[in-house]
Amino acid sequence: MSELLPKITSLPVADIKVPDDRIRPVSDTSVTALVQVIRDYGFTTPLIIRRKKDGFYLVDGLHRITAARRINLDEVPVRVYRCTDDEAIAMETGQNLAGAPMSPLQDVLFLSAYKEAYLQMHPETAGGVAGALARHDDAKEIISFAKVVAEKRGTTVRRINQLVAVGRALDRDAVKRLHSAPQKITVNDLQHIAKATSDSERDYIVEMLAGGHVKNAAAARRKWAEVESGTPPEVKDPVEEAFKGLLNAWKRAPKEAQRRFVEANKGEIYPMIVATYDGGDSE
Repeated sequence: MSELLPKITSLPVADIKVPDDRIRPVSDTSVTALVQVIRDYGFTTPLIIRRKKDGFYLVDGLHRITAARRINLDEVPVRVYRCTDDEAIAMETGQNLAGAPMSPLQDVLFLSAYKEAYLQMHPETAGGVAGALARHDDAKEIISFAKVVAEKRGTTVRRINQLVAVGRALDRDAVKRLHSAPQKITVNDLQHIAKATSDSERDYIVEMLAGGHVKNAAAARRKWAEVESGTPPEVKDPVEEAFKGLLNAWKRAPKEAQRRFVEANKGEIYPMIVATYDGGDSE
């Protein structure tokens, strides 16, 4: 069990170590906003710190400590715990899951990490173990990880398990590349990544998204299937595509908009109509 060390209520910023493997990256926008809040109201929310033999390690409050460093604060309020690795992970992920909104990518990573830590601390809640205990009437106090989080979020156990599965499918390198993608990664993208049948396919999807070569993971999976089957990608006629676009826009437009369009472009439209009926070219 984690143990609060109540006598330590503040620490020098320089004494707090930040682990390299943080799941959630720092948002400069959030840090800038926190800097202003700290200047206006002071440092109101203590950092969550873990005490280890070799020093003090940040558990929760990466944006706050970054803001503190930016404005050169000497000391910050803290709540310090002595705990295991699993308890530290559970504290970090639990604080973030209950706190500020996260991107879908951050969300699935935290859920996956939180489940691993939760099962380490509560192995009796694992599916097979819980089922066996239930058959022996020993499961009255057992609540699964998915049920706990689902109830807090107002969603289903199935949905939480799906998100956890996505998080488990991604390694650190894939996460870094997806964070740099020009378009926001959606839950649907992540679910398609989880459906990849091989490491090669998963790497391909991640690379296509990170490089901005496709709009979504579903498109990347289709391209992968084409590559694997040897089927050349469909080459679309740019003239035909442009014609379809103009035709659709014309049909959707109100009559008054159509009339104004013809009036504005009659100098180009009329010669083309004449040329068409004459069977020739307008130029």
